[in-house]
Amino acid sequence: MSATQAYNLTGLFDQAIETFETAVKTGVKVQEEATKCCTDMVSEWGTPQQWQEKAQQFMVELIPAAQQNVDQAVASMNDNAKTSMELLKKSMETFQGESFDDMQGKTRELYEAMLEAMRKNAQTMVQTNTRILESFSELAKKGTKVTTE
Repeated sequence: MSATQAYNLTGLFDQAIETFETAVKTGVKVQEEATKCCTDMVSEWGTPQQWQEKAQQFMVELIPAAQQNVDQAVASMNDNAKTSMELLKKSMETFQGESFDDMQGKTRELYEAMLEAMRKNAQTMVQTNTRILESFSELAKKGTKVTTE
């Protein structure tokens, strides 16, 4: 091995050591910051008894909000089932047309009803998801206020 090759290998080794050292220092810094964040958060909670009271208060508010969201989802599913049955009935009626124009009209009515059902489902999903996000956002804000008091 020539002196140049040995120097290149030594340089690469030195770079590898520096990179490893930087990675270790960065890892230690991340751990220190994470520990500080956790310590700050836990110190804001207060005593274990205060934390338990805050957690119970949070759960008292969370359960009714979650129940309301579940009730709305069940009502939406029931409505979708009813709409689906009506669409199925309309689709069967489409084939019972007496003339081509009659079948064409019933088919158009079926497509219009299907598109309306799709629009209603999409709108319901958006409204339900918005309510869920608003509920959890409210609870998170209340939880934050409780922990900072």
